Amino acid sequence: MTKCKVCRAEFQKRSMTHKVCSPECAEALSKIEREKKRLRAERDQRKDTKQRLEALKTISDYAAETQTVFNKWIRMRDWQAGHGCISCGTRKNVQYAAGHFRSRGASSALRFNEDNVFLQCNKKCNKELSGNSNEMRKGIIKRIGIERFEAVDNHNEVKHWTRDELLTIKSDYAARIKALEAQIE
Repeated sequence: MTKCKVCRAEFQKRSMTHKVCSPECAEALSKIEREKKRLRAERDQRKDTKQRLEALKTISDYAAETQTVFNKWIRMRDWQAGHGCISCGTRKNVQYAAGHFRSRGASSALRFNEDNVFLQCNKKCNKELSGNSNEMRKGIIKRIGIERFEAVDNHNEVKHWTRDELLTIKSDYAARIKALEAQIE
């Protein structure tokens, strides 16, 4: 005696491949197996599509994804530490950006440098005042000290990021975000 794969009723097997107790259960099992096969095919197709899209990504696509994760980390880091805008100090309920002291275009090597990027109110300081650099300079020196600030301010290396470097940076900051979110909860 064995149990039917569909209705779980006990029945006598007639062969090794006999799995169900009746023709109705055989039809139901057939539908279940077709549905499983269809779902497996859809999953495989999504996986294949994802791999193809990943292969089409350019370095700038990876850089943009990494920048998004890095900027989120900067905003979370400064907000959790109780800092407001690096330029004007506001902690109002406004939208914040991750403001670069040395812009990504001016110094590509400092794009993901934590001493170059700080919480900044998005509309006023970052956009309207184009970074509010004089006040930002004062805020950075106050927060990290003159030596670290001068290291950032005098850094002129040009950096061409590789795919692997960007993926490593992205995964590192994603892990930091996850750890910080776990602390908050």
